[in-house]
Amino acid sequence: AVPAALADIVGPGISWRDLTATNNLALPLGVSSSKTDTPSSSSTLMALDAVAAAITESPGPLTPELAQSFPVRDALMTMGSAYQSQGGDPNSTAALALAEVAAGEGPQVMAVTEQTIHALLRERPDAQLTSIYPLGATPIADYPAAVLREPGTGDAPARAASQFVDYVLGPQYSPVLTADGFRTPDLAGTALMPVISAVLPAADGDVLNSLADAARDPISAGNSLIVLDLSSGMSAHLDPVTAVLTDRIGRSPGSSSFGLITASSSVSGDTGYLVAAPLAALAAPSVDGLHVDSLTSALGAATATGKPTPYAGLVQAYENAVDGYVAGRSNKIVLITDGSTDTSAGIDRNALLTAIGDAADPSKPVTIDVIVVSGSGNPPNTSTLSAVASLTGGTLERVDSSDDAALVAAVNGMLP
Repeated sequence: AVPAALADIVGPGISWRDLTATNNLALPLGVSSSKTDTPSSSSTLMALDAVAAAITESPGPLTPELAQSFPVRDALMTMGSAYQSQGGDPNSTAALALAEVAAGEGPQVMAVTEQTIHALLRERPDAQLTSIYPLGATPIADYPAAVLREPGTGDAPARAASQFVDYVLGPQYSPVLTADGFRTPDLAGTALMPVISAVLPAADGDVLNSLADAARDPISAGNSLIVLDLSSGMSAHLDPVTAVLTDRIGRSPGSSSFGLITASSSVSGDTGYLVAAPLAALAAPSVDGLHVDSLTSALGAATATGKPTPYAGLVQAYENAVDGYVAGRSNKIVLITDGSTDTSAGIDRNALLTAIGDAADPSKPVTIDVIVVSGSGNPPNTSTLSAVASLTGGTLERVDSSDDAALVAAVNGMLP
């Protein structure tokens, strides 16, 4: 649905893929399916399915692998970010969003079913809205009737249901359905309802929900180096920490850059740190396939042994982050440690602060954020780490339990 005045500008030749570059697209998704049984807005989900299929050149149904691919997720996050930057609410309903489009408030393009816009124009004939049909495989809503068959259902009920659908869609009821805006043989192929040259088979519910999640919660591309303390004090916290990091990285856009430096005497007795994965875009090629694969592999292989040497890891990470600075992005280092007393050779508090200060470049600001994961015992002394964070404009946050929701919130809050 678009304002009639824009139909000739937006409509001719536009494809489903072209919608990724449309900054005026409304994306109401309803209440998140992860929080309630209320389904997301079906017309928006159908549009996201069509966009994803066009991007991947999939004839459908869209597979989970394609739905999670960087080209699809990056495009949907860009669309979601554009909608929300205009004040759009992803939890809004299709009805509310369409009313805003009709009133000329906010976004001016929205995916709707033919029947929805027909009903609106019947109630509000003065609404200056019209329909455009993007090129490419188009999803079809099976209204007003469809045959559903549960496993174990016999042929007789299925035949009866099919006969009933044929009866409902028969010529005696066709005028009723046509008047209500449903696509019937009487209207199909007319100016009101053009022929759909290619029908897109719908993806399953989990795939559609993953598309909705990308559009609902867009993540900005950032430039982040993770310094992970792998000393023995982290052994009780390592599994939940790496799980949270893996999840966060997996939900980030492919253009986001991440790197991983591990720190302890066991990863390198000489330096106290190891560059487990260099700072690079997640979608960049690597020996493991993509850089994201190298990162997740390194996180999965991590073990916590040896003495703590996060200071050495921080110095190297800061130098790398300044060298790899990307203007216009959040450039930061996130250190995750249990706060045990550092044993880095030749690097005490003063040496650490001096090294960070010497490496700093005012034209390339890089912040250091620190997450201190500790148990129920006495809290560690984190004065030096607090000073380093403050020196760079970062923050330090304590998390009392490594398998608490606070860890998820801390990681998601510090990584872009």
